[in-house]
Amino acid sequence: MMNNSEHKGSSFSSLVFGMIIGAGLVWFFTKTKEGKETAERIKKKGEGAIENLSTLIEDIEKKGLEFKKKVEDVKEEIKEKFEEGKKGEVDDVAKGKLSKIEDLQQRGRTAAKKFFTKNGKALS
Repeated sequence: MMNNSEHKGSSFSSLVFGMIIGAGLVWFFTKTKEGKETAERIKKKGEGAIENLSTLIEDIEKKGLEFKKKVEDVKEEIKEKFEEGKKGEVDDVAKGKLSKIEDLQQRGRTAAKKFFTKNGKALS
């Protein structure tokens, strides 16, 4: 188990070590020929990556807008088909009910004829 003073000493030595490494890298990239060439290559690759990334983002935005439009179109199409289906279903139900009403009317006429006739003649 590490006590507080050992932990502080470890952190300080890590900080000093990081500063030494950082200073060495700065010196390498700014004072040596190889470092300057390496820095230039890294810079060019970074610029190329940024350019590619911005092109990729533009493509994604464009495709996103196209996808959104397609989704809206499909949504409208589904809504129209649903409304048509609902209307067709209502029409089918109405036709069925109308058929039952017509059947009941016919049965009522037949029953009325039987009830209001005697020996084939009307009672009135």
